[in-house]
Amino acid sequence: MEKKENNNQEVVSEKPKAKKKGMNLPNKLTILRAIMVPIFVACMIYIPDPIVCGFVASIVFIITATTDVLDGNIARKYGLITNFGKFMDPVADKFMVFAALLTMCARIEAIRGILIWTTAIVFFRELAVTSLRMICAGTEVGVVSASIFGKAKTLTQVIAIVAVLIEYNVDSFLCCNDCGNYYDSWLRS
Repeated sequence: MEKKENNNQEVVSEKPKAKKKGMNLPNKLTILRAIMVPIFVACMIYIPDPIVCGFVASIVFIITATTDVLDGNIARKYGLITNFGKFMDPVADKFMVFAALLTMCARIEAIRGILIWTTAIVFFRELAVTSLRMICAGTEVGVVSASIFGKAKTLTQVIAIVAVLIEYNVDSFLCCNDCGNYYDSWLRS
């Protein structure tokens, strides 16, 4: 806490000040999220068994998405909001979502048509929003942080991606085991 004298009154600030030296924890979590994206992609591409692939990729994606929640909460709680974080956090989110959508397009044949259209819509929407942010960053408006609607959109995307990955994992498991015959006959009835 910081104490200041103001007209013979003591003022105590609520939030601690951010450290000026080095990288703070929320920014490190954002960078970690960006680093975990290639790990997720490698899981989706190089693990041949669909059951193992779906399981490992789901876990990696959930951990990656969790860093998004943590970095924002820590930054707001401890007053560690930086221009780097305001800019890089949405960029890391975009990398995470695009990597998931593109690798699912490549890996999951059953819903590839829907995934291609979904990926195209998400890509062009994000391109437009990012372009507007970059224009604002070059003006007196400065870096524009994410709104509650942007956070809700990212949460919805993460939930949908995890649901598809888990469904892919469950579907692969059921179709590759003895219970797959029962599962197939149940679906066809």
